[in-house]
Amino acid sequence: MAEVNHKKVGTIGNAGCFSFQNSKNLAIGEGGAVVSDDVEFMDRCYSYHNYGNPYGTLIGAAGAGTVIPGTKLRITEYQAAIGLAQLKRLDEQTTTRNENAQYLISKLKNIPGIMPAKLYDCVTRAAYHLFPFRYKKEEFKGMSRKLFLSSLNAEGISCSSGYQTLNTMMNSLRNVGRVKGGQWYEHHYAGCNYRMTQLQAVLLSNQLKNLQKQIERRQENGTYLNSLLEEIDGIEPLTRGLGETLHPYHIYIFKYDKTKFNGLSKAKFAEMLAAEGVPCFMGYPQPLYKQPVFQKKNFMCYAIPEEVDYTKVKCPVTEKACYEEAVWIMQHAMLGPKEDMDKFAEAILKIQTAVKEK
Repeated sequence: MAEVNHKKVGTIGNAGCFSFQNSKNLAIGEGGAVVSDDVEFMDRCYSYHNYGNPYGTLIGAAGAGTVIPGTKLRITEYQAAIGLAQLKRLDEQTTTRNENAQYLISKLKNIPGIMPAKLYDCVTRAAYHLFPFRYKKEEFKGMSRKLFLSSLNAEGISCSSGYQTLNTMMNSLRNVGRVKGGQWYEHHYAGCNYRMTQLQAVLLSNQLKNLQKQIERRQENGTYLNSLLEEIDGIEPLTRGLGETLHPYHIYIFKYDKTKFNGLSKAKFAEMLAAEGVPCFMGYPQPLYKQPVFQKKNFMCYAIPEEVDYTKVKCPVTEKACYEEAVWIMQHAMLGPKEDMDKFAEAILKIQTAVKEK
């Protein structure tokens, strides 16, 4: 990592930001990192990258949901593993880059028309993510920079002209403003880098081969589980028959009536069902409009008029589903054998029997 007056870049101000995109010194495909010694600031950063959920000093009620506007720009576990492995050799690589850069500068400074970028005296170590130098075509018989770079690449030197001026950097949302057929440095619209990494694409491509069979298995198990649960008093599978011919069952949801379970709360029922080995969850504990980000108008979005007031919104059916009725069985559970569905139904009956005997 670069240093100024022997202090690491990224530790000088309140915070430092690093990119791990494929061309960077430490590359993991996509993503980046924020560093700081300000605990409250880092807690807000963590919350922001995780839907705006409470974290550390950024306190919110347990299960209450988001407290600030957030995203889900989270590094995956395998990206983090790749990054951690590379960290072990980053210092050695930075030393090598510095040694090579100094040697290259000593060679280039004697070539007319080539001017290596100068470092300030306070820079005690450079990261040399890139090695930039200025080119004067007058010393090369008017050869354009484009032709010069093309010739240099033909000689086996990986190089480019770098970024264009800011007004040419605006394009598509998911790929930092780039357009199909354009250069990597061209940005035609305002954009971001919501790009899938190659690792993720490989994983997804392989899973696609199994997707159809998995959907069919979930459909079969879902239909069979419906037939079992509709026979249990107080349990109601969600209605089918609105035209769907194939149901992927990302989540299998059923309605729970606590009056048929001796007043057992939905949260406690879901906890007991999970204890019986059923991969389940009580679902969202509250409607989206009840999240602090909406209740306190923390959306920071010009597209939402100031007069919008979510404290006055009430959707009774949605609230009843969140607070009392909806129970989720997770999608991976629906990939098991038919016998698993029998066990799910048996677990519900076991709970019902137990609470009625109290």
